Order: sequence, then C-alpha cells, then structure tokens
Amino acid sequence: MGKRSDRLWDVMRASVLLVGIGLFSAQGFASQAFVEGEVIVKFRPGLSASSMKVRQKAGKRMKLQKSFNSLKMQQYKGQDGQSTHEMMSELLSDPNVEYVEPNYILSKTEVEGSQAYTKTEVLGFASGFGLTAADIMGEEGWDEVDQANLPVVAIIDTGVELSHDAIVDALWENPGEIANNGIDDDGNGFVDDVNGWNFVSNNNYPNDCDGHGTHVAGIVRGTTQYLFADPLDTPVIKIMPLKFLDCNGLGTTADAIKAIYYAVQNGAKVLNNSWGGGNYSQALHEAIAYSYNAKTLFVAASGNYSTNVDSSPLYPASYPVPNVISVGASTDNDYLASFSNYGSGSVHIAAPGVWVLSAYLNNEYSQMSGTSMATPLVAGVAAMMVNEQPNMTGYQLRNIILQSADVEGDLNNKIQGNRRLNSMSSVATAKAATVDPSQPKYVIYPSSDDRELASSIASGGGSGCGIIKLASDVASRSGTRRGPPTGKSMAIGFALLIPILLWMYMRQRYVDPQKRRQHQRYGVDSKARVYVGGEVHEAVIYSVSAGGVGLKTDASLSDHAGKTITVFVEQPGTGDYTIQLEGEMVWKGSHHEVGVRFEKPVNWFVELLDNWDLELNKI
Repeated sequence: MGKRSDRLWDVMRASVLLVGIGLFSAQGFASQAFVEGEVIVKFRPGLSASSMKVRQKAGKRMKLQKSFNSLKMQQYKGQDGQSTHEMMSELLSDPNVEYVEPNYILSKTEVEGSQAYTKTEVLGFASGFGLTAADIMGEEGWDEVDQANLPVVAIIDTGVELSHDAIVDALWENPGEIANNGIDDDGNGFVDDVNGWNFVSNNNYPNDCDGHGTHVAGIVRGTTQYLFADPLDTPVIKIMPLKFLDCNGLGTTADAIKAIYYAVQNGAKVLNNSWGGGNYSQALHEAIAYSYNAKTLFVAASGNYSTNVDSSPLYPASYPVPNVISVGASTDNDYLASFSNYGSGSVHIAAPGVWVLSAYLNNEYSQMSGTSMATPLVAGVAAMMVNEQPNMTGYQLRNIILQSADVEGDLNNKIQGNRRLNSMSSVATAKAATVDPSQPKYVIYPSSDDRELASSIASGGGSGCGIIKLASDVASRSGTRRGPPTGKSMAIGFALLIPILLWMYMRQRYVDPQKRRQHQRYGVDSKARVYVGGEVHEAVIYSVSAGGVGLKTDASLSDHAGKTITVFVEQPGTGDYTIQLEGEMVWKGSHHEVGVRFEKPVNWFVELLDNWDLELNKI
C-alpha cells in the first residue's frame, strides 16, 4: 500500500508539474508572433550544383526581399499565398540550407507613461531635476570634447522626432551623403540617408510616430547633459535614428537585422536596443555577433515581465555575445522595479527605469517606466566613455561598466553581482584605462537551437505547442499571427495535453531503462576539448547520439557531476574545434569516462560526423 501510495503521489505531482510546463509553453509560443509568408534563410558555404537548383526553384516561388552579404543570409517573401510553414518546408528540403526561420515580430519594452508636458511645465515642477531622482553619479565635466569625432549612438527603435528641441542638434549626419539629391552618394545602398533610415517604410525619414524612440533618444542625450537647459549645451554625442518599430511599437527580426547592419556599417559605436521577443533567432544572433566583431557595444533591455530570464530568456538581451549588456530596471531607491525581468546569471546590470523624464512627441516631455528607459542610461554612459577613449572596443566598454558599477544588496541577487550603474565611476575608469584593442574570438556554433527548431515552432510542433495552437484563437492582423490564447482555449489545450504528458512521464519513469532510449547511439572516435568548472581537458568522443555523447578524458571529472559541460569537437584533418555543444554531466565511469546529456536533441550532430567521414557503428 505504501509503494502504491507513493507511486500515486508521484503521478499526481507529475500532473501538476506537466500542466505548469504546458502553461509555460503555451504562453511562450503565443507571445511571439511572426509575419506570415516571410522567412529568413541562410545557405551553407560552398553551394553544390543541386543546391543551386533548389535555390533557383525556390526563387521562382519566393521573392527576395533583402540580402545581407556580410551575414550571408537572405529574407524571402512567399508568392501565390505561400505560408511560412510551406516556405520553410520547401527550403529545408535542401540539405545545404544551414537554417531557415520565421520573420518574428518584436516589440518595444516600456511599461507605462505619464501625460505629456511642455518644457515650461517641466521646469515649473522639476527645476534642476534630471532624468530621474535616482543618483547615477552622472555629473561629469566636458571641458575637452572633439566635436569632429563625437561618439555615435544608434537608437534602434520607433524612430526619433527629428525636430524635437532636445534632439535636433544632436542628430547624426551622414558625412558621405548630400541631402535631397535623390542619389546614394556614399554607395551604402540607401538614398539620401542624411540622418538615418526608416526600415518600416523603407525611406530616409526615420521620424517617430509612437513616442518610445524619442523618449529613449532623449535619455541618451540627457545622460551626458542636462536635458532641460535653455539653451541646451552643444551636444557631446550624436544620435543615429534607425526606425524598425512601427507606430504600435512592433517590428520584425528582418528589419532589426537591417538596422543593426546599418548601424555598424555607418559608424555607430553604441547600439541601444529597448525592444525584444521570446523566440530564439539564429539570424538575429548572427547579426549581433557581427556587431561584436565590429567592436561595438550592444545594450539591450531585459524586459518587463517580472520573469527570471535565466530560465525564460528574452532576446536580444539573452544572447551570450560578449558585447551584449542586458539591463534591468531599478527604482530611485535601488530596489529592483516590480516589472523588471531579472536573472543572477544573465541580467548584467540595473539602472534607474521608473518614471524617467525625457523627450516625447510634439516637442513635449513625458515620464515613462520600463527597462526601455534603463537601457539608454547605460548606452549614454557608454557614449561618455567613448568620448574619453574613442578607440576602446565595445567589449572593453562593457567590462568597465560592469566592473565599476555599485553593488546594491537591495537588488537581492536578482541582478548579476547586484550591480547598479555608476556613471561617474565608469567614465573615470575608462579615462584612466589603457585601451586594449583585442577581444576574445566569438563564433556561433550550432546548438540545441538548430535548423529544425524554427520549423517546429512555425508548424506548432514543439513542446506541445502544436496542440495549444490548434485549440487557440489566433487573431490575424496586418499579415501577422498575434495574441495569447484565451482562458477557455488554453484550458482545452491543457485538457488535451494532460493524458499525453502523463503517458510520457509514466513511460519514462517505469519502463525498463534499456527500452526507453530515445535516440540511436553510435560508436565513434573523435577528438574533443572539454570545458567545465573553469578547467580545460582533452577528450575523445567514443559514443554519440542526438541526445548526448560519451567522453573519455585525460583527467577525472568526478567533482563536476551535474554541472554544465561545454564540448568543442575537432574537425578531422584541420585541427580546428569548429563545433560547440553544451550539456549536463549525467554519469561517470571508472576510467575517466563521462556521459554528457544535451538539453535538447541535436539531430544534425550525428549526420555531421558522418559527413566528416568518421566511421559510425550502431551500438
């Protein structure tokens, strides 16, 4: 009776757990919409003749929207009513397609705003008041400023009100472009892009129709100078408006990539990104890696869902590129704002983000809250640092900002190192630092977010999301899929999920372990290098499957059981460790043997080893 009761309790506990997982999956899926009938695709290097034929065939049904030459990716739009799923299925039939994914919808990350005020009204109730009542130690002199080489901050957002008194004199001006002559004078692919670009309407007028981008731009300007002075001091930074979010604060992955690409190509040193979404995009990941290799700083809002992004990431802030700073929002008293996302492992710093006073539409001003407002405070500080050290890399800027931050115990370990922005300390440290032009190499290796992930998301096949999707009310607006499931439809989805998930749980728990292997295992002999607990070990992979690998190392790893292990696999004959995999150490043997289980199946891995002519034998 005791064993039966224990088993029944296990099943009941599993039911609650799995319903919770279903709820999280449903909400995660519904939170990220995509543009129907559009995809982003990347082909593998060195296309074969057969692949070119597939590409040409696809081109007849799909219209090329944009090529990113340096990123080696393309954006396609379907013809004749092709759905995203149909386009992805067709492209994925080509083995030389590295990945294809939906063109996801992204959004701004502000929480709320106050009424708008004129400058006279602002000076009436906030004379001497800066952007925020919080003390960010921003009083820094600007006696020596090289006006010919001011740092450029790209505001990748809803655009900027180009005529606003607080911004107009700080607008970036393209030195290679002659205004209004209808010619692409500098040959960068954009005609008359004097101040930036509007990727929503594809024109040279990145004016704001939402207010979010103007507020963000004002914060950047106000971090370096008193925003409400009359007249304003001569600007010490330049603002590059790049509009990819529309009047509702919504934009796409493809347009975000275009904006990042433009910012890097046209000299922005700091990229401010007060927007995000819930789905991983390898295309966006690669664009940010491109910005890293160009030695820029990528400042990103962590999001406003009161969520631990260590376990529920929000992108782009959660991409592990070394030039990314993920910013949470703090209150005037240095507590974490109630709305702010957090994560002791992945939100790098907090900055004031509650009722921040800045520029707004119609030459007015407004107070807004959100990680959107905290992020440009960090970007503004970075611009101040660049003004002191123009040759400093984004990677070094990031390290100094984090190392010189205040440590605030009131953040309760919800921000990495309990860090809170200190403007003066960051600028002073940068001013005294020796510029280091080097930075670690960063390469995006295939991971669990492989080329099959995007297709499973698009078709509703991942983590039970397909069942939820079929039971959900999916609204259609402007060619996008939007909106969370209704309470009724989610309940139906959970009802459908429970018996399936219970069956999976019971099968996993009570079936003979030898009969529950999920992936075919192969014997192999491949060199690898293992990183765990700050140590590096040479290793040999002797067994492999889509779910994990068996390793034999040069040392005992018995102290690292349960820890995350990073495995770099050597490509035969090259000496290059070109593939990176991550997993958990789940068992160890007596002769320095360990088993590593991947978080998600990596289905392409076995095929890749086979393509490398490594002999695979079924086990």
